[in-house]
Amino acid sequence: MPYTNHLNAVIAMTMGWMNPQPPLPPQVLEFLSLLGYLDLQTHTLNRLTPGKLIWYTYCRGQQGIHFTSGLPYSLLDLLSASHMEHIEPILLAWILPPGTTAQQHLWKATRFAGMISTRRIQQGHRSSCSTTTTHVTSISNETLVNNILVSIQQCLEVVTEQSAQFKQTMIYPLVTAAALGNDLSVTSKNFIRVTIHNLASERNHVLYAGILDVINEFWEGEVATIEDTARRRNVELCLL
Repeated sequence: MPYTNHLNAVIAMTMGWMNPQPPLPPQVLEFLSLLGYLDLQTHTLNRLTPGKLIWYTYCRGQQGIHFTSGLPYSLLDLLSASHMEHIEPILLAWILPPGTTAQQHLWKATRFAGMISTRRIQQGHRSSCSTTTTHVTSISNETLVNNILVSIQQCLEVVTEQSAQFKQTMIYPLVTAAALGNDLSVTSKNFIRVTIHNLASERNHVLYAGILDVINEFWEGEVATIEDTARRRNVELCLL
């Protein structure tokens, strides 16, 4: 059963129990922020259930760093708005808050991945609406992928071995880059494989090994998107 089935059940119970209305008490906001992070439409490929837009609806406007993800609240606010037409240039213009060198590199990689996710999500929305609107982009996917991989490499050079929880946030930009197989060199693909394999050795072994299997099948096959590969397997790719 897809994990988002369970997530949506928890969200439904939470909405009935809490009936969240602003201003939200701190404990309610903290719990909704956890659910909202798990619900981000950028972080699940081939989602098999409807997204609930929990973060976008209830959790925007917080200050500082989100404890679970290690990402700035301001960046999560933008990722939660990836369905909005205007969001890509805002992501590009987003100013990184103060942080360690490792954090800065990871946040950059996540920002660039968010721009790619925004294009994917909005293309899906346009397709479902049968619209012919053309999406104008100022930065190519290839450039965004290169920026992601450079940022991840720089992050790995300075992050400590003890930072397993911090490093798990790398899976989202890595898989987002992997999903653009046509824009990847052999060297880039090998870097992604090795990095995800190493992450799987440290944390979430079964989940990350499964993600890597899907990536390899996508690269070796003839399907158009990594979501097509996940769809053939009837799995969701949870990038958390």
